[in-house]
Amino acid sequence: MRPAEATQLPSDSFDVITACQCFLYFDKELVIPEIKRMLKKDGIFAAMWMAWVPGEDKVSGLSEKIVLKYNPHWNAGGYTRQKVNESEWEACGLKVKDVVSYDEKLPFDIDSWCGRIRACRGIGASLPEDKIIEFDNEHRKAILENFGTEFEVLHHILIVTLKSV
Repeated sequence: MRPAEATQLPSDSFDVITACQCFLYFDKELVIPEIKRMLKKDGIFAAMWMAWVPGEDKVSGLSEKIVLKYNPHWNAGGYTRQKVNESEWEACGLKVKDVVSYDEKLPFDIDSWCGRIRACRGIGASLPEDKIIEFDNEHRKAILENFGTEFEVLHHILIVTLKSV
């Protein structure tokens, strides 16, 4: 398995390349030239992501407070809607073709939401097992007490399609 920044896949071989929920983890100075290299002429790159909006949603706001209690160094909280900076993309040699941005209230039950938060890098990827269990118990209790077993969580969805220039 090769990293996205150095795939060793053939040049000029893809009509479309997508990155969903992962682009922020890549080294953009390396991955964008790699994407451009692999795209055929007039090829499209689409970057997509969605995130809960804790400043506007009580469920995710409460969840983030508990994550920060257990991991005060977690730096992925406080998401706000992202604006697409076209000049930033163009500086990388990609022209913004289209931007789709919208909000969606996604349904969760207590197990799926608690699992979703436990899987975030502030908990599952960062804490020892005993702290994950402690977090999960506190988080589950707080969600149940405040929101019940079924609820919706506001998410912002952003899709950017780009062409190589």
